[in-house]
Amino acid sequence: MKAVLLDEDGKVSYRNVPTPKLQKGDILVEMEACGLCGSDVEKLHGRYKGVPPIIGHEAAGIVAKANNAKGIEEGDRIFPHHHVPCYKCYYCKNGSPTMCPDYRRVHYDPGGFAEYFRFPNWNIEHGGLLKLPKNMSFEEASFIEPTACCIRALNRYGVKRNDNVIVIGAGPIGLTFIQLLKII
Repeated sequence: MKAVLLDEDGKVSYRNVPTPKLQKGDILVEMEACGLCGSDVEKLHGRYKGVPPIIGHEAAGIVAKANNAKGIEEGDRIFPHHHVPCYKCYYCKNGSPTMCPDYRRVHYDPGGFAEYFRFPNWNIEHGGLLKLPKNMSFEEASFIEPTACCIRALNRYGVKRNDNVIVIGAGPIGLTFIQLLKII
């Protein structure tokens, strides 16, 4: 299968790689759309150190194979979240799930910019999978993660209707904030 990967030397390559092997409970997702995140751009420029060189985590697709995955069937239209907290540790219980030690433990394999990627059972069991309604396009679904980040930020800062808010920048995230601020 074809995939776009970040090599160890920081170069992007488009190449053939083996289709990921599934473990019990994992699913194989056929990627239909994947967004390019700001963290992906940072990785491409070598400014995002200390993480696996996986790019593409705003992917949406179709379950191509469900290896005994609970409640999931082949053909399901899904958005799999790339990082999932445990919801039991100190950080999760105190409003900081992104600090959870398990949060970055598992990821898409080999990343969202591949024809297919493995989505691990651990993420599924911990609520990291959304089934998409039929009327939602895969391109729209690829905005779930960045929109969720914006919603989290607005909630953390307690933004309410009629608050004065400044949005600096009109890129995808800035525009998402503006749309959300219109409906608060």
